Amino acid sequence: MFFLVFNSTFIIYLYTMYPTISPYRDSGDMIVSAFTLGIAHPPGYPLYVLLGKVFTILIPFGNIAYRVNLLSAFFGAAACGVLYLLIKRIGEQIFSGKKLVLIFSSLFAVFLFSLSSSMHSLSIVSEMYSINAFFAVLIIYLLFSDAKASATLLAAFLFGLGLGNHQTLILLIPGIVYFLVAAKRSFAISRAVALPLLFFILGFSVYLFLPIRSAQKPVADWGASAESLRNFYRALTRADYGGVRLHPEKSPTEQNVSEVIKNFVNFLSISIEYKNGWAVATIFFLAAGMYLGFTEKCFVH
Repeated sequence: MFFLVFNSTFIIYLYTMYPTISPYRDSGDMIVSAFTLGIAHPPGYPLYVLLGKVFTILIPFGNIAYRVNLLSAFFGAAACGVLYLLIKRIGEQIFSGKKLVLIFSSLFAVFLFSLSSSMHSLSIVSEMYSINAFFAVLIIYLLFSDAKASATLLAAFLFGLGLGNHQTLILLIPGIVYFLVAAKRSFAISRAVALPLLFFILGFSVYLFLPIRSAQKPVADWGASAESLRNFYRALTRADYGGVRLHPEKSPTEQNVSEVIKNFVNFLSISIEYKNGWAVATIFFLAAGMYLGFTEKCFVH
């Protein structure tokens, strides 16, 4: 079923993908950096650059921008495939003995995710977000794996490696800490922390690409990481962009609970007014699922 989800999603992304450079934010920078094996804007995105270079070499057709766009489409489809496996694994604890319900609900959830505005739009351009989604879903899937010890080590490695694609992956830290400390693992706590940490550092070492490649004076060399340890640190921490802050000031789009509810009501009314069938159907199934969940009619204790 993974390949069915992957193939169908990949075909959709491939059909709707930009044939060249897309007019979206950093696409041009990411394409140039991947093609020239350069250093993109901070934090450099070394994993994305390396993967992008691989795609420009291995894909024998299309222009360079098309090949790098294909990278996003591939990992976007892969993220959907792994998400299906994750939902199915979690759902097995809820829909015990209801295989058809489990498969249908998993496919429906992934279908909505794959064609959501954010996921679809970011899987057809040269950006790192679809790869980020793939790493996030895969890490969570591994933490739910039955092969607890080996899966935890692989998840730790992928977590460090994935940060070389996009640093927002750090939002997984609370969940990872829970699985390492609170979940019942088959090895001692000291080893459960030390060994995964070693694998994490191994994956995170992909950032050594920045000073090594920068020393070779590539065409794209944001931050000149090879010139000094300070430059490398500033690139790694996105110092020129305010560090972990995505906005230098308070975001005008910041929302509270009341704003979220207000926007949801507006979305519902607009969907009904313009007869947006998918939106209405989604809201209906969401409401039905919440009702059944709260009344405990579909849960197994």
